[in-house]
Amino acid sequence: MALEDFWRMIRLAIRTLNRGVVDDAPRFEQNELSSHLSRAQAFWYSPKIVKDYQPSDFGFLAPEERLRLDDAATQFKHIVNTKTDYTETTEEGRQDAQDALLTIINLFEFDRFNDPVAFEIGKRIEQQIVSKLPIGVDHVRYRAGLDHSGEPALWVTVYLDVSPDSDEQTTWEIADECRPIVEEAAGEVSPDRFPYVTFRSIHEVVEVQ
Repeated sequence: MALEDFWRMIRLAIRTLNRGVVDDAPRFEQNELSSHLSRAQAFWYSPKIVKDYQPSDFGFLAPEERLRLDDAATQFKHIVNTKTDYTETTEEGRQDAQDALLTIINLFEFDRFNDPVAFEIGKRIEQQIVSKLPIGVDHVRYRAGLDHSGEPALWVTVYLDVSPDSDEQTTWEIADECRPIVEEAAGEVSPDRFPYVTFRSIHEVVEVQ
């Protein structure tokens, strides 16, 4: 599938920039990216990074996200096809290519979506739940795969921004309100996958499961 191949190439580009950065620091500021890209130019400055990009694969994204992704992928492809040698590219061209790649990396949110299947399902779920989640939910992470019985599953981890000083009852109340919202949306978006919904605090380790 083109989406999976495109996802893999972008993720590989990040790993080339800095080992472990996908999990530890998935979002880059421009100055951080420039430093990494300059050292990894042989890999990232290539048409192969975006060769599998197909706009039709991303119909599940919100219109604004689709536009940003398409603009970034198109711009990147144009730049690297015009000047295939990084050393012959102008400083402005390198910067434009870096900006385009940064946009793609940050749109994919590798810290929240573990794989391309989870990316599509998670984005569809969030379009349904964004206005329904209670105050106290910071962000949600997704992972798709097979569970212990070999059945398709979706792991959804909801991160709560609950003060460490709050009582346990407050945490449980937010979790109890949030769980059916997430489970219902997951069931509608991906009925063939059982949703395993867990809760964590952004301040501490596991809070509620």
